Amino acid sequence: MEKEKLWKSILGELEITISATYYNTFFPGTKIEEINNTENTILIKCPSNTSKEIIGGKFKNRIQELITNRTGKNYNILFDFDKREENNNLEKPLFKNFNNVIIEKEKSNTENKVADNSKSGLVNDYTFENFIIGPNNRLAYTVAKAIADNPGKAYNPFLIYSGVGLGKTHLLQAIGNQIALKRPNLKVLYCTGQEFLNELMDHLQDRRNKGGTIRDFKNKFINNDVWLIDDVQVIAGREATQEEFFFAFNQLYLNKKQIVLSSDRHPSEIAKLQDRISSRFSMGMIADIQMPDVDIRTAILRSKKEQMHLYIDNETIDFIAENISTNIRELEGAFIQVITYANTLGVKANIETARLVLSNSIVTREEKNIRPTKVIQEISKFYGIEIREIKGTRRNKEIVLPRQVAMFLLKEINQLSLMSIGEILGGRDHTTIIHGADKIKKELDNGNFKLKKEISTIKENILDKY
Repeated sequence: MEKEKLWKSILGELEITISATYYNTFFPGTKIEEINNTENTILIKCPSNTSKEIIGGKFKNRIQELITNRTGKNYNILFDFDKREENNNLEKPLFKNFNNVIIEKEKSNTENKVADNSKSGLVNDYTFENFIIGPNNRLAYTVAKAIADNPGKAYNPFLIYSGVGLGKTHLLQAIGNQIALKRPNLKVLYCTGQEFLNELMDHLQDRRNKGGTIRDFKNKFINNDVWLIDDVQVIAGREATQEEFFFAFNQLYLNKKQIVLSSDRHPSEIAKLQDRISSRFSMGMIADIQMPDVDIRTAILRSKKEQMHLYIDNETIDFIAENISTNIRELEGAFIQVITYANTLGVKANIETARLVLSNSIVTREEKNIRPTKVIQEISKFYGIEIREIKGTRRNKEIVLPRQVAMFLLKEINQLSLMSIGEILGGRDHTTIIHGADKIKKELDNGNFKLKKEISTIKENILDKY
């Protein structure tokens, strides 16, 4: 098979089997450069070092499998990137290090300067330099850095979604701070969805009481080069707020101004968000941030230790990182609790102190070491349906509930990424996993006693048989 036809076939398969975010960001511009039958190698050329590292690290095995299926030969897959094209492509950030943990250091004579952000809503503490990068957030970071380097030129709009405390605000602020520092001629505005809502309500009240207009409100948001809006999901369900948001968004977008947003969920999962707004979000780039693994959590705490000039041994830091895995905010909170307790009582901040202070927050080791297959097996037994049905495509009511319980428990007990859960459950999309897990959580929060008892029993069975 010719190399062009082979790669076109591979790309067609990847487009429908992997995350659209990864495919649309890293695969355009790739090609098979050479098929060497003598050395039994295939060289894949990527447009940048970033795409080479991501594709070679995350998708190599999948690509190798697809090539083997199509050629009948087990080639050694090699990756390279076009250095000339990357040097000319200023819209894509360059990384010198793609280890599991990266603290990107900007090499510039403005490194220690800060911009005057008094009117922009920015906080100088949030920078790319002190953002810890790992597999859980690398895509979001990569796009954020590209935007900061060239606002309005690529990835517009850009939306980051994740649970609380995982770094959405940090990245939005870092974008704004870098632009304000390096391109002071551009006007940057950061606000939250709640601030947008509150300010609109204030202006509407003033108009009723004083007979004024809402023009000042509109001008505040449309007269910017970069608009960063955090927790945009707050505007959902509020028609007047969505009308004004849509107007501001459209004005900025049509004028090629940069828009960056964050949300606690994928836009398709935001209830009561107008379709026209959701579709606008989908026009650009969407990336999620997952909970970091233990190596990244350890790196975050060690960085915090250095920033605060604290004395605490690495073994204790490792202990905290291993046992606090909900979100970064709680991780850092637990770290400060241990330090504060030790300083107040004049004791060492060691593992014994950490175990005492965090006793109510630590998840049992038994829960953390349970295999995903065990969770699915117990759900299968409890509901009396086969595992293949849970992973299958049928949507009968008696199958959908156990499947959603599986999504919920794999996320809660095993703390797997949405993509990992989707792969385990038959290759489902991450938005399906979000919907299923959230539905179970809402039922529990709304007092569904029957479901709560069922899940409690399943968890007991899992732990008893561990």
